[in-house]
Amino acid sequence: MTIATDTLIGDTQATLKATFPELFVELFPGRPEGYRLNHPTGALLIAYPGSSSGAPQMMGRVEQQRTIRIGITMILRQLWGPDGAPAMLDRLRAALVGWRPSSECGPIYVINDRFLHQDAGVWWYTAEFACVTRQILPIR
Repeated sequence: MTIATDTLIGDTQATLKATFPELFVELFPGRPEGYRLNHPTGALLIAYPGSSSGAPQMMGRVEQQRTIRIGITMILRQLWGPDGAPAMLDRLRAALVGWRPSSECGPIYVINDRFLHQDAGVWWYTAEFACVTRQILPIR
């Protein structure tokens, strides 16, 4: 079995809402160029950058390892201090790394994080995480 992508994203959103009650935690907008931060501290935007799969094994079914990536864009009004980007990135890693969303998915691990840009005193960072699952589908 594999964890459904929507389930993983929804579980990630619920976990981040519980960990960051002082921030908006939303799905990445369909039109990011029009996104406006309407929160006094900041927001976490959850995206699905994709997945990759290993070579299939055929044993009356198709079985593959699948690595699902989760992207988090962090938009903050502070660069430094307890509500600043480095502190919030530390909290984000602590909230997700090692967390196992379901028995169908291995523990979450971090791939990278980086500065995106600064615009009018709002700091944009991104972090990418992943988990490994096993996809098993029948041969039709």
